[in-house]
Amino acid sequence: MRSRWLSTFTIIGVGLIVLGVIGLVSRHFVYDPGQVPDGKEPWYYLVVGALMIVNGIFTPPSVVDDKDEAASTNDVKSSVAN
Repeated sequence: MRSRWLSTFTIIGVGLIVLGVIGLVSRHFVYDPGQVPDGKEPWYYLVVGALMIVNGIFTPPSVVDDKDEAASTNDVKSSVAN
């Protein structure tokens, strides 16, 4: 069974939170090119990162058919035996 935490949503969310924290500490790390800096950019990264993690937690898991799973397991076993 796969972990619900290991998904693209949570990985990107953690990355955005790390960027937001670094931006809060350094004050000049996070900026949007071409935009007038308003100082709130790190907070946007923190909020969006938290939303991505929440989305990753509440995303329903993908369901694999038992027949498909059994067939793929048998294929792997037969290829290893050869």
